[in-house]
Amino acid sequence: MNQIETQRVDYLLKELREVSPGVLYFGNARMALLEIKAGFWAIRSQMDALIGVRLTNTVIQQAGVNGGASFAASFGKADGFPEQAQLFESCLHAYQTAGFGEYKIQKADWPAGRVTIHAHEAFEGWMMREHGQHVESPTCAYTAGVLVGFINVIADRRDVVCIERQCQALGDPCCEFELQPASQAREEPVVALTPDPKLGRQFNLLELLFDRMPMGIAILNREFQIQRYNPTWGDFAIRYAPLSGVPLAPGGGYFEHLPGAEETIRPMFERVLAGKTVRENGVRLESGGIVTFWDIVLAPLTEGVETVGILNVAVDVTDQVQLRQNLEQRVRERTEELQVLLDVSAAANRSLHLEETLQKTLELIVSLVGASRAGVLLRDEQTNLLIPHTLHPGQTLAPEDLAVLLPVCENVIAHGEALNVVPDPTEGLYEPGALLPLQIRGEKLGVLMIVGEKSSKFSQAQLALFQSIADQLSVAIENARLFAQAEKAAITAERNRLARDLHDAVTQTLFSSSMIADVLPKIWERNPEEGRRRLEELRQLTRGALSEMRTLLVELRPAALVDTDLGDLIGHQVNAFLVRTRLPVQYERNCIENPPPEIKEVFYRVVQEAFNNIAKHAEATEVSVWLTCVDGSAELMIKDNGVGFNAEAYHHEGLGLNIMQERVRNVNAQLEIFSQIHGGTRLHLFWHSNHEENIHV
Repeated sequence: MNQIETQRVDYLLKELREVSPGVLYFGNARMALLEIKAGFWAIRSQMDALIGVRLTNTVIQQAGVNGGASFAASFGKADGFPEQAQLFESCLHAYQTAGFGEYKIQKADWPAGRVTIHAHEAFEGWMMREHGQHVESPTCAYTAGVLVGFINVIADRRDVVCIERQCQALGDPCCEFELQPASQAREEPVVALTPDPKLGRQFNLLELLFDRMPMGIAILNREFQIQRYNPTWGDFAIRYAPLSGVPLAPGGGYFEHLPGAEETIRPMFERVLAGKTVRENGVRLESGGIVTFWDIVLAPLTEGVETVGILNVAVDVTDQVQLRQNLEQRVRERTEELQVLLDVSAAANRSLHLEETLQKTLELIVSLVGASRAGVLLRDEQTNLLIPHTLHPGQTLAPEDLAVLLPVCENVIAHGEALNVVPDPTEGLYEPGALLPLQIRGEKLGVLMIVGEKSSKFSQAQLALFQSIADQLSVAIENARLFAQAEKAAITAERNRLARDLHDAVTQTLFSSSMIADVLPKIWERNPEEGRRRLEELRQLTRGALSEMRTLLVELRPAALVDTDLGDLIGHQVNAFLVRTRLPVQYERNCIENPPPEIKEVFYRVVQEAFNNIAKHAEATEVSVWLTCVDGSAELMIKDNGVGFNAEAYHHEGLGLNIMQERVRNVNAQLEIFSQIHGGTRLHLFWHSNHEENIHV
């Protein structure tokens, strides 16, 4: 032992005295010698299980602060920084001598209130390693509190805090404690001096746990008899314990007090008696028909190595669980309602034909909302009368029933509000019913009727769902009617267009053919040469009329675009153009392999638009057409010797060039148009199956 250690031992022996049997004082502080590993660890582990690590650290820190402050105060005041430093070192050495670890001051700046201390085998870090405990943050809460108590009392301050920078329980080489003013600690977790010096005397853990905490706490022995409980546990008994159970009282059996809970709770108790700490959330208990839910912590109470009882901590979560269950039930119901609405909406909008829409929708309504039948009455657009339109399952309404139903439906339409029919056997009503107006943008379309099963009634949620279904069905009915009107208008417009085309093309061609045929015999008799010329003209007119008819058939039957060779399709247009304009057309074709149908249609439409432009605007005297279709590519050239136009004026709507370009872009083809005033026009269309290999000509 060196001289310094000898002096410290002498100092300790001088200051440590026994004032009476079992009472030791060091300076003016009463000392307690205990076996840290067993005693302190038992306290620490029980508190961890009971109130959690965070709250346990807070309690232990404050206990350390109070103990350190009391110990330092027993030495009296220290005047000046050198005396303060010496007194702090003495307190630290006494703490080390008492078995709490090995401590060494690394740096000290007493005027600034800054001290850095390294500790080896600080008792909390050592204790955690001895018990094989994994920690995620520094664990020396008591020591940090003691150091804060030491320095604030010795330096006559209240603002010095402690930050544990390193901890051997985390695998660091030492435990490092940094003492500094709180103003310099920023947002780091610190241990501070309590602002109330009486807190140590006021703080009573048993009072906190048993009398003030909002959780039920009970202590049971190994036979599951209740030894002690706090007021909150007593409140739980008043609220939830069944009358069939034994009243709550010390010494009473847990399962006699809560009959029916044994199947759920006994396995947990058995695990605790085997030394395990049990934590379970949302435990469902049913006792005497009363259902409750609990967050439970069960911890073993030990004496030495023997488990002598159970600490039972319970938090009542019955209201929260029931609220969550109710919310989940409402979410499920709402989800089901939304799914019904989505299904009905999908069925209502799957078709634009009114009969099919109503039949599918009503069938789905009956199957999804628990209805016995459903029907729709619609107002006739011609007579304005309300007429039964569709009923599922299909049946015929008796005249007398219809006579009662129609005025009620008219009233629903007039007011624009749903009517809920409640069953009333005295009035002959055995089923619930709902009549809902079908209306959109102020237009009264009709009524949706839903009839439920016998001995049932519709809830407000169902009626709200029915109203949403009626709104969806109104939109579907309106769409179906608009589609029918548009379809009729389209048929009428198409008939008019065909009639116009027949009149402008085929009819006139046939008329000319008829006139030539009428005079041909006389012409032949007078001048056979002229007769042969007129006969050739008749042949061309007939051929042109046939081409015109085939072109119109393509318009009527688009499938002809798929079935007909592209060369033939364009040939028909050439013949029709020739007869219509009487312009000579040179047509050359080389179609070995047809392109896909969508490409054929683009080529067909471009030729159609080009011929229209030549006929209307070009004033040409001759036209040439070249078509090539080979090996996954197609190329078209149309040339005329007409007046031409300014090539920069591509956006001239009268020529339809934008439409042609858009068609070509949609199939990844290329269209080039070359023209100049009085220089004619040349149109070049090219497509290749690999667009990146397209070339310009």
